[in-house]
Amino acid sequence: MSFNVQELLTKVGGADFLKTLGDKVGLEAERAQTLAADLLAHAKESGGDIMGSAQIIAEKTGLPLEQVQGVAAGLSTGIGAKAAEFTGAAETFVGDMLGKLKDTPLSGMVASLDKDGDGNPVNDLTDMAKNALGGLFGSKK
Repeated sequence: MSFNVQELLTKVGGADFLKTLGDKVGLEAERAQTLAADLLAHAKESGGDIMGSAQIIAEKTGLPLEQVQGVAAGLSTGIGAKAAEFTGAAETFVGDMLGKLKDTPLSGMVASLDKDGDGNPVNDLTDMAKNALGGLFGSKK
């Protein structure tokens, strides 16, 4: 999975989000943005999670670990909230599309996506997506 760190920060809330986050931990907005980008880049490069990157980034930047952890926690929360928004919209869209396929020759394929047999393949698809993204947020299933 490839992503642009700056693009992700913009989608999470941009300058306003980073200013608020910086204010919470006692950093100027520009410093909070650099720190957030460093945390995301390290998590991406290492394959680890954002919170797990805090110690290393604190050591590299010389900032107090508590400040870096504060930015990491706020960033994780912000990304998680955006992911939840996206997941909700995606579930609705996919559910509508799969509902339309139910009475077609593709219904067998739709049924095969329902891993837990509850009649709803959407939750199984979103679980697969969450598991794929779980490492970034520090919670793999």
